[in-house]
Amino acid sequence: SYARNIVASKFLTFDFGSESLLKRFAFGLVLMNTGYLDKAIEHFERFLKAFGNQAVNLLTEALRLQSKTAYLYVKRAQIQFLIGNYAQAFNDMSNAINMNRTAWQLVLQRCLVNFALAKARQLF
Repeated sequence: SYARNIVASKFLTFDFGSESLLKRFAFGLVLMNTGYLDKAIEHFERFLKAFGNQAVNLLTEALRLQSKTAYLYVKRAQIQFLIGNYAQAFNDMSNAINMNRTAWQLVLQRCLVNFALAKARQLF
């Protein structure tokens, strides 16, 4: 399958810690790149629901070992945002900004998270 070929070619530069997870992710990319956008969105939503919390837990453990690494806070914030944990994403992005005050991209990302958080609060 195309997903297997993507994994074998080392096209994806990130590691889920499992080739099976990487293949599932790659399958979503195949759906997206072949024009099945609705199916790709459904696939990625299921993927995040199933494995998003696992990724957050792994990053939390990494932060326990290396708490002064802004990159880990940014990655955890991005996943928190994708699974709908906007307050936690905002806090992680704030921690990353405090470690690297010259990274304007982080400030922009935190603004986007804050916007989503405000919208979510309006719903409840």
